[in-house]
Amino acid sequence: MTRSRSNQALAALASRTIVAIGVIGMGSAAVAQDAATRYAQMLAGADITARYNVTIEQRLKSQQDEMASLEQQIAGIDATAAEVMPMLQKMFDQLAQFVAGDVPFLAKERETRIGRLRDTMAQVDAVPGEKYRRLLEAYTIEMEYGRTMDSYRDTLSDGREAEFVRLGRITLMYRTVDGEETGYWDNQKKAWVVSPEYRRAIDRVISTVSVPAHVKEVKSSAGSVQLVCLDSEPGKFAFFGWQNVLVSVWLAAGTGPAVERLGKATQPYEKLHPRGVSNIHLVKGGAGLPTAEARAGFVGLMERYSAWFACIAVSLLGRGFWASALQGAVTGMRMLAPRSFEMRIHDDIEGVLEWLPDEHLRRTGVFLDKDELYAVLNQAFLEAAGEPILIPGSSPKRS
Repeated sequence: MTRSRSNQALAALASRTIVAIGVIGMGSAAVAQDAATRYAQMLAGADITARYNVTIEQRLKSQQDEMASLEQQIAGIDATAAEVMPMLQKMFDQLAQFVAGDVPFLAKERETRIGRLRDTMAQVDAVPGEKYRRLLEAYTIEMEYGRTMDSYRDTLSDGREAEFVRLGRITLMYRTVDGEETGYWDNQKKAWVVSPEYRRAIDRVISTVSVPAHVKEVKSSAGSVQLVCLDSEPGKFAFFGWQNVLVSVWLAAGTGPAVERLGKATQPYEKLHPRGVSNIHLVKGGAGLPTAEARAGFVGLMERYSAWFACIAVSLLGRGFWASALQGAVTGMRMLAPRSFEMRIHDDIEGVLEWLPDEHLRRTGVFLDKDELYAVLNQAFLEAAGEPILIPGSSPKRS
């Protein structure tokens, strides 16, 4: 009995020992598993970190390569800028040399343009882009001379006044105003040659392309320009020409006969400037509305010269109801006219100066200096109305 109880006690103790060992074994296995998991996670984290470091290194190398490329480009820009200035100077020197050796038509105008361009090239603070733009404009004007013919009044080298006829760059002929002498320019000899044989040809060309006019020298900050009066009637209207620009000043209501006279004054310019002209209308404040006959005449002119007109600018020099009414009348005429040319209505001269030169250059290839254009418009209005558009000397500053 006693032995039996002892055996049972030993069996119970052995059972508890086995259970305890099992629990301890299970705990050890769990600890080992947790360590393995953490180790695996550490390896995975290290791998991610390594890949991230590689990515960062690649990005840094790419940025370094890009910085090196930018530095090379900057150095190239500096080198290019250093090369551009000599190239621009060479372009100017070649142009100045060409004009000096060319047929001497419009000598004062061309010399003035070269002088202004020389001043621009000498300006230290002028950026290369501005110098290039000015050079391109001058080259464009000189190219245009080779495609057009012209008739103008100037003086010979001995001071005598004469009428000149230019046919592109091929021929430059002259006839003294008294009609006693005719001749031509010999560009090889660099001298005027008296040639009576040219009389008939000169008379024919002048009668074809010349305009009945008196010439007015107009001073501007850019030099002297010629304003040609084509027709006028005191207190009513005056029509002027300058380069390939027609300027009409209206002091009173436009009438049918007045528009008809504008058409006649326009005709010679079609042959002088086959690539087109721009027309600027300056309407004095308070001038009456154009009559029905005048409106029909304006529409007829726009239809007749639709392919030849480049731009039409209308400047209303007044305010209030008058300006609104006149703008409505002009808009009505525009609606009936062809759309082949550009037309704008402005309430001041500044609007014309800002819009017209660029559009005129784009459509005709002829550059209009804004200061010269301002001087021409101001002088035209002064000639017609007896008063300037703006106070003399108040021309807006040009950049």
